[in-house]
Amino acid sequence: MQLYKHILLVFLILFSASSAWGEAKLSIWPVSVRLTPEQKMGEIHLANKGESDANVQISAKTWDMDENGKFIETDTGDFVFYPRLLKISAGEEKTLRVGYNGDFPLLEKPYRVYIQELPAIKDKAEAQDKKVSVGFNLLLKLSVPLFVSPLTSPPAPEPAVETLEKSDTGLRLSLKNKGTHNFMLLKIGAKLLGKDKKLLAETEEKRVQRVLPHRQVFLDIPLKTENCPESRELILDLYLDSQRDPLSLTLNLQSGCVLNKGKSDQ
Repeated sequence: MQLYKHILLVFLILFSASSAWGEAKLSIWPVSVRLTPEQKMGEIHLANKGESDANVQISAKTWDMDENGKFIETDTGDFVFYPRLLKISAGEEKTLRVGYNGDFPLLEKPYRVYIQELPAIKDKAEAQDKKVSVGFNLLLKLSVPLFVSPLTSPPAPEPAVETLEKSDTGLRLSLKNKGTHNFMLLKIGAKLLGKDKKLLAETEEKRVQRVLPHRQVFLDIPLKTENCPESRELILDLYLDSQRDPLSLTLNLQSGCVLNKGKSDQ
C-alpha cells in the first residue's frame, strides 16, 4: 500500500510539473460528414479555444463491423484533404476540406476522419528552460464519422432482430441493419406480453449504438424473465436519431421467450 502511495505521489508531482497539457482546446463541427455524387466535397470546421497554438495532421480510416458488432478500422487513401497539415492559432478558426476520389457505391461506405495534434516545436532557448524539460504533453486525437453515400437523402432505416435468447440480466438479441445506410440507436424500450396482451415485464433505457448497413450488434435488455413461460410477444421501441417517433418491432414468441421467426412483424 505504501509503495502504491509513493508511485501515485511521484506521478502527481511530474504531472503538476508539466509544461503544457490540454492548452490547445479544439472544437469540431459538424459532428459527421456525408458525401454523395451531388456533393463530393465536404467541410470540417475547427476552432482553437485554448491558450496555445495547435498543429494537427489529418488522416482517414475505413470503418466496419465484424460479426459480433466490434468496430474495425484500416488505413485508406480514398480521400483528398486540403490542407493535410494545419496550424490553428489560439482563438482561431479554420476550415478543412475533404474530397472523395473513389467510385460511389450502392451501399453506404463508412469512414472516420482523424484530427491528430502534433507535438509543439520548441526553439533552442525554450528547450533549455528547466520549466519545460520535465512533464507530459497530452495531445488531442479527435475523430469525425464520414459516410460516402449513393443518395443525398438516406431512405428509412431497416432494423430487424435476428436472434433472441435469455441472459443473466434479461434478454439478449442481435439487431441487424438490413438497409443501405447506417442508423444510430439512442434509446430502446421493451415490453414482454403474454396471452391476451397481458403485460409481463417492461423496461426502457438509453442505449447509444450505431449500426452500419448489413451489419449487426448484440444488445442486452435488462428485462425480468421469470414470466417467459407465458410469453407471446416482445414489442421493441427503437428511438433512432433520424426518426421523430420510435420505430416499433413486434416479435412473436414461443413459450420461454423463444423467437418465432416465421411470425415476427418487423
